[in-house]
Amino acid sequence: MANTNTVCSMCGDIGFPEKLFQCIRCCSRFQHSYCTNYYGERTTRLCDWCLSEEKHRLQYSKKSAGAGGDRVKENEDRQETRSRGKSSASSSKPAGRRYKLLKDVLS
Repeated sequence: MANTNTVCSMCGDIGFPEKLFQCIRCCSRFQHSYCTNYYGERTTRLCDWCLSEEKHRLQYSKKSAGAGGDRVKENEDRQETRSRGKSSASSSKPAGRRYKLLKDVLS
């Protein structure tokens, strides 16, 4: 938990100080556990910026370490087909619920 003057890097508010944590990777950001864009995934003490970098690195390593170039090409073709059916605004939004329910925050 941070001191009472520390604000969340995501929402810019003090919010519930007991839910505020310092990122264990960058050690420079504080974030509420309920302000994450990665709701429903395993809880870590990583800020969204570090989680995003980790996800990007994992996706890149999976593509480059694939069993064959054809498989990567097939995956890229499927992603392009899916993205054609969606507008560009909706593709940047995370799937599922964006915010946690109050009962989840207080428990």
